[in-house]
Amino acid sequence: TMTKQRMMILVVVLLLICCSARIEADTTSPTPPSSSSPSYDPISHNGHDRVAAAVELEKWMKAQLEDRYLELNHVRVLSDSFGNPALYATTNLTKGQPFIVIPWHLLLSIDKIFVDRPDMEPILSPLSSFSGNDDDILAVYILYLRFCSSSTSTSTSTTSSSSDSSTYDDVDVDVDVDYWLPWIRTLPGSVDNIYYFTEKEIELMKGSPLHEIAIRKTNEMQAKFEYCQQYIFPKLKKCPTFSISDWKWAKAIVASRSIQLDYLHFKTSSRVQLSLMAPYFDLLNHGHEKTRTEKGTHPYMTWGYNDRKDTLHAEVQYDVSSGDPIYIAYGEFCSDQLLERYGFYMKENVDECVHVPYRHLLSLLDPSDPLFSKKTKIISQQKWEDGGSLKIQRVGVADDLLWMIKVIMYSAGDVDDDSLLPFDIQMERAIKRCRLLIQLFRNLLEGYSTTIEQDISLINSSIYKGLSKRAQMAIQLRKEEKDVLQEILRIHLDYESDLLNPPDSTDWDEHDEL
Repeated sequence: TMTKQRMMILVVVLLLICCSARIEADTTSPTPPSSSSPSYDPISHNGHDRVAAAVELEKWMKAQLEDRYLELNHVRVLSDSFGNPALYATTNLTKGQPFIVIPWHLLLSIDKIFVDRPDMEPILSPLSSFSGNDDDILAVYILYLRFCSSSTSTSTSTTSSSSDSSTYDDVDVDVDVDYWLPWIRTLPGSVDNIYYFTEKEIELMKGSPLHEIAIRKTNEMQAKFEYCQQYIFPKLKKCPTFSISDWKWAKAIVASRSIQLDYLHFKTSSRVQLSLMAPYFDLLNHGHEKTRTEKGTHPYMTWGYNDRKDTLHAEVQYDVSSGDPIYIAYGEFCSDQLLERYGFYMKENVDECVHVPYRHLLSLLDPSDPLFSKKTKIISQQKWEDGGSLKIQRVGVADDLLWMIKVIMYSAGDVDDDSLLPFDIQMERAIKRCRLLIQLFRNLLEGYSTTIEQDISLINSSIYKGLSKRAQMAIQLRKEEKDVLQEILRIHLDYESDLLNPPDSTDWDEHDEL
């Protein structure tokens, strides 16, 4: 009897414990699911293989194309030496031969977004007015495509997108997302361009024009994120709560992979510059602007938009053998531009230069000059905040920079053509122009926090090897810029010496080239 009583008591106690636990579980607030990321992310999931994804993209695009204007038959996706997807020729290509033709409906542009999703236009259009360009709309939409889906499917979708906008009146978000998913899977999870630089990495570029640009763009990125948080993101359906890291990724992707096309707008019938994302085309890797051969120099390829066929097309400009990689030249960019936008630093860049922020030109003005205010206004109104065409190369300075030096030197009564002046006045002005440039070069060199000797010592040290890739590129950039400035400074010091002590020869052609 005692045993039965004890067993009954034990059962009652166990029941009370279970009930207590059940009550506690029911009254405790459930842990909310993370809103910072979706249940399935096509990019950051384990085993994300961009090369395999690019191969699937290639298959997907061909499956979509019942369009006779498609041309992807002369190229294929392979892994390059860095393990990234790249495009290689599958046959021998001759100069002028098209190798990529992509129709409009497989290009992601703002026009394409608003035609397919008219419900998105009132949501995203205000962002263009706020930011002053369309790239931010593309960034928001790419975030939407990556994260805003209720599905967890991991299979490549072949759902076709309808060009009839009426079919999107009550469309589920997944139709739009799944359509572009094969392309989204090919995108990198991060880019080492300026948006991913930390404060410490940005400080390593102090003195470089890119240092100022990086600070400004970081602040702009934060301001635009806060704007989107308040006015844009809450209106997107089935989306998680985006973080600044998500926004950074989207901005970096658009900066590094978008292209600009001269485009005949279908509504206004006027030519406009259109910013767009071009799936598959964006797998082309960068080479030097010119390919050097025994026959001379030429661009890698030419590309543009065919208004009649509504296609993006690209043609090689040199003979390519089967099995060789095909390159595109992003442009005649200095290293700071390549690092800022695309996230890489190219050694022995044939287009290496140093950009000149306009504030350095203002520092050359003489406050006692009667035209000081007017000259300040002229220089400031140029709005060359990123240096633009104001650049210095090893062999000389850009024409636009020389024109600004001419503005600084100007005095009432000056003539436009120095050759009309007496020779002694020509020499006087040449010396003044040379000295202004020497002062500019020295001012730029003094702005760096390190010397070129210190940079070389750091690059050769064990400390350098332990730094991040971005930090290493920042140090390489500042070293290379100082090298350019020192070289052009030396040339102008020699030139000044020749002007002050003219040689017996009257042949000044080599100086005119400067």
